[in-house]
Amino acid sequence: MMSVQVLSRETIKPSTPTPPHLKFLELSFLDQCLPNYRINFLIFYSAGHSNGIPEISHHLRSSLSDVLTRFYPLAGRLKKHHPSSDKIYVECNDEGVEFTTARVERDLDSFLANPPFNELHRLFPAGGSSISSYDQLPLSVQFNEFTPGGGWALGVSMSHKLADGTSYAEFLKAWADTARARGVPARPKFESAALFPPRDVAPEIEFIPVVPSIIAPARLLIRARQLEKLRGAAYARERARPTRVEAVIALLWRCAMRAACGEARGRRPEAAVPVNLRPWLRPPLTEDYFGNVFAMVYASGVGWEGAEEHEQGFLEERLREAIRGLNGEAREELRTAVAVAEGVERYLFTNLSSFPFYETDFGWGGPAWVAMPPYVMKNWFVLMKARGGDGFEVWAFLTEAEMERFAKDPELLAFTSSPSSL
Repeated sequence: MMSVQVLSRETIKPSTPTPPHLKFLELSFLDQCLPNYRINFLIFYSAGHSNGIPEISHHLRSSLSDVLTRFYPLAGRLKKHHPSSDKIYVECNDEGVEFTTARVERDLDSFLANPPFNELHRLFPAGGSSISSYDQLPLSVQFNEFTPGGGWALGVSMSHKLADGTSYAEFLKAWADTARARGVPARPKFESAALFPPRDVAPEIEFIPVVPSIIAPARLLIRARQLEKLRGAAYARERARPTRVEAVIALLWRCAMRAACGEARGRRPEAAVPVNLRPWLRPPLTEDYFGNVFAMVYASGVGWEGAEEHEQGFLEERLREAIRGLNGEAREELRTAVAVAEGVERYLFTNLSSFPFYETDFGWGGPAWVAMPPYVMKNWFVLMKARGGDGFEVWAFLTEAEMERFAKDPELLAFTSSPSSL
């Protein structure tokens, strides 16, 4: 087992107090509906960029304090208006975020060559839990020093109640820009409650089932050359050429449905895809609108097996129709995620490939690898840009029995590479 020793815990507060008129932030209806999950990512930096670990740690703490003056709700505390109400707000009281420093007795190069997936959660504060609670801090960070050999990693954990993936990425970028003294980051807009007003009662949605202890994670690479081969696979030629994301999701979805075998027999397959609403709204919003500004779109896979069209093209078309069905004009009709209906087998596909995680440079170069700890959600797939931009890195979460069949699917193997080639 990997040795991780916590050396210190410190509370980092904004370097400038939050003005009194900004002390309370109402969360939006979309924020209300989200389960109390956390967004967790690990960002690794190689030994070649880590001269002076104490200085790096100090600089990260100092720049975090500075950037929190702009992202001040992250240094506050989540509150409920009333125990019987679903309305939530943030008390922006500058109580601060937790910054943990830890030492990992492991050489970083050997770690990255064969990452211990089931131990990644130990590089986060509070064990990298994917489930949060109202008394947990909106933001917490763990700085991990790898020794011997050097290198370090940041485990950054943020409440999904306050932020979606776009906002998480915007925060990381602003923190890195602050650390490099690259201008003054723009102040984010905390105005989503005006777009989606909160309600007294809000149904907490269910993305996909949470099934602790039986989830097996897998990491796949789909190289650019494999991706082009996949996009050119035999399907109805009169259909539009699929996007890279449509092609990858259709492949993963199809292989996962085959792997389900008897476990999902008789259940209607459905793909759920979160879509950033900012460019879809009229007028469109800029990426600095902080909060959960996304909609979940659903594509039915009924009829995929044995379809007259090639199965890959059939599912690509279903995905395309679902996403294009978003209506940016009718804000009230935009749907967030809903509970998994009875008789439906849902697969969730989160596309983070456009997020600039590999550009997160705090002053010592870009990351050697970006990863996430295993989650306890069934049928979840995360698409990220592969290091160097060569295709996609995919994280898959299935039950152990389904993962065994999924990983051996001949079609999946034809379009994916071994992670050791990263």
